[in-house]
Formats: sequence, structure tokens, C-alpha cells
Amino acid sequence: MHWQYPCSNLYCFTLLLCIRCVSQGDGELSGPVVSQVAASRQSAPAHLHRRSYYRRKMPRAAKEKPEKKEKKVKDPNAPKKPMGAYMWFCKEMREQVKADNPEFSVTDIGRRLGELWKECEDDDKKKFQDLADKDKERYNKENAAYQKKEKEAKSE
Repeated sequence: MHWQYPCSNLYCFTLLLCIRCVSQGDGELSGPVVSQVAASRQSAPAHLHRRSYYRRKMPRAAKEKPEKKEKKVKDPNAPKKPMGAYMWFCKEMREQVKADNPEFSVTDIGRRLGELWKECEDDDKKKFQDLADKDKERYNKENAAYQKKEKEAKSE
């Protein structure tokens, strides 16, 4: 006796197997029952397994696009942010790396600078950290003056 139910996945196969066992009254998954169901199993058409088919044929819930946030306009009078120690290192070493490796692309130069920074000893990094600290002090002073001007301009 062959089954005439199409089975497209393992879940469906298992479900049909259980129904068959219950309908026979024995309630057990015996070898002959399993083989009968497996022999009669029909797979779904190949086009149903492709995601593109579902994307084209299945209805989608209408998604609302989120509103784009307006880009914050940068004040040209605002002080420039401070550079970190690594950026000071890159600024100093970039020309040397370019000269040593003229065939390097921009990404290769960046990769090489990263390698050099990792190889750099703490004593050498200290020099660039001091430059970064000075730059941060400069930024804090300029930013305080800028904030004071902005506050005065708003109060007027």
C-alpha cells in the first residue's frame, strides 16, 4: 500500500509516519511501516526549494522605511578634534613607508603602518603619546573658548 501524500521535508515525513502508525493501531514505528512511508515519499518540486521563488511569490508585509535623520551641520569655527598617538605615528612614518615601498597601495601602506605600530616599543610610543597629550590639551583650551563664545552668542 503506497501513500499518495506529498512530503516536502523531514517534518512532514515524520508527521505522516506517526499518523500512519496511529491509524494502524499498533502505535509503534516498525520497520515495514517506515520503509512503506519512505518508499512512497514524494518530494516537492525543485522550484519550491529556491529562496528566489519564495521571494517572488510570497507576499511580504509592507515595511515602513525609517525616516532619514538630518545630517548635523558642522560648525566651521569649531576646533579640530585631537589626534591620537597612532595617528601622530602614522603622520610621521607614512612618507618613510611610501619611500621604502613605492609599489604599495594606500591599503598596503596602512597595513604596514599598523604592523610597525605593533612592533614599536613602549619607549618609542611614549613620544607619540606625549604629542597626543599636547594636542588634547590644545583641543580642550580651544573648545572651552569656543563653547564660551557659543554661549555668549546664544544669550544675545
